[in-house]
Amino acid sequence: MNNVGYYGQHPSYLVAFPDFAVRHALSGFYAYLLVYARPVLFSVYGPDVIVPRVWVYAVTGLEIVFPGFLLGLAAGLFRPRATGPALRQVSRKSMAILLVLTGILAGVAWLRFQQGFLTLDSALAALRYIVRFAVLPVLFFVLLWRWAGGRGAGDAVPTQT
Repeated sequence: MNNVGYYGQHPSYLVAFPDFAVRHALSGFYAYLLVYARPVLFSVYGPDVIVPRVWVYAVTGLEIVFPGFLLGLAAGLFRPRATGPALRQVSRKSMAILLVLTGILAGVAWLRFQQGFLTLDSALAALRYIVRFAVLPVLFFVLLWRWAGGRGAGDAVPTQT
């Protein structure tokens, strides 16, 4: 955004802008999926030797013995199921998204802990901050939602004018 005036003087440089945005996103994915994940995936990683961790062998062995097990498990989370008259159930898609995001958060926190950026004191301070400033508003919103009867935005109560 600092170069908007510069792009006005040299419009030919705008051609490279989409390439920059795509490369920036791809380098972020590369860093989080391949560079930061190395301590989780490999016990030894170097130019002459790569040694995967035991759980990588276990997951690979599970897939060799039962092909498609992990994808079938993931697909089962999204498969609609016939349910009888029971209590209101949580959506499986919502639960799957929650589990994936929690796993990503736990993975990033573990990587930061392994790299030395996260200590026990800083983790406890972050937990106190989250409890203080995030949990209370969420609980307040849930209580308001239930008090309003769970109406959506399109189900607003008509008012007299």
